[in-house]
Amino acid sequence: MLSLKSIDEYLLDLGARIKKARIASDLTQKELAQKAGIPLSTYRRFEQKGAGSMKDFVKICIALGRIGEFENLLSAPPYSPVEAYEKRTKEKQRVRHGTQS
Repeated sequence: MLSLKSIDEYLLDLGARIKKARIASDLTQKELAQKAGIPLSTYRRFEQKGAGSMKDFVKICIALGRIGEFENLLSAPPYSPVEAYEKRTKEKQRVRHGTQS
């Protein structure tokens, strides 16, 4: 899949989404940081840059009541018949090459 965004753009978008969810929950940055059990500076970095640890990100999602959304995240890889065919073809070629002396 071709991505038109850079990693930094995805992180900034994630930070903006976190901020939007916080505001919708009627919480200040300080209140959410306390609820998540993380320093205020760490929370601000998430909102501004989308940067931080995965552990703190999960804490933020729990504090926002959004952890249930993780259930579908990466639950099953997208199926591509072309990729499946290419994979089988490569595996067969490896077997043939491995049996020759």
